[in-house]
Amino acid sequence: MNLKEFCLRLKLQQGIGITTLGKIAENFTSEEEVTVDKIETLSLKSNIQNLVFAAMKNDKFNSWIEKIELQCNVVTIFDSIYPDRLREMYNPPTLLFTRGDLSLLQKEITVVVGARQPTGYSRFVLKQLIPQLIEQDFVIASGLARGVDGIAHRETLNNHGKTIAVVGNGLNHFYPQENKVLQEEIVAKGLLVSEYLPDTPPRPYRFPERNRI
Repeated sequence: MNLKEFCLRLKLQQGIGITTLGKIAENFTSEEEVTVDKIETLSLKSNIQNLVFAAMKNDKFNSWIEKIELQCNVVTIFDSIYPDRLREMYNPPTLLFTRGDLSLLQKEITVVVGARQPTGYSRFVLKQLIPQLIEQDFVIASGLARGVDGIAHRETLNNHGKTIAVVGNGLNHFYPQENKVLQEEIVAKGLLVSEYLPDTPPRPYRFPERNRI
């Protein structure tokens, strides 16, 4: 079994969370095949090992994985396109689900985030700042939330720049709903990124998790 399929199976397996998935993935290298023998050599607790074996053997996951790969591009921490700075951070996402221009992950990126209820001054500063960042070939990343995040994405697109939106839900959801058109435009002209399976709905606790990315 290749690593991408293995990681997707673990992602689909109930009982294996983000941190556990990451710790299991640390035991593999990019060119390695995953086998039962390899899993048995790992220092996994018996309950986790049982969940891993269950994920590897679950035939239902075959069609689920096929559906996921039709809906989006799946990037693993083992792929060369995966950003180095993200790989080096604490508890990096093992999987990224993306739509749009993957090459943006390898560009110089600056992050713009801010209040959900921005002031007129915030809008003024962004209108001045974003064009300058674009002139320096920065890709503007933000979280597609209402307020400053949405303004940053919109100003980037209005100035013919490139933008990455990192969302706290699956890619099949629009949150907030008011940013639906903006999200679709980012997919067409930039990159949409999530560490969650495509059908994962937005929940409050997922947004702090998203923020580390």
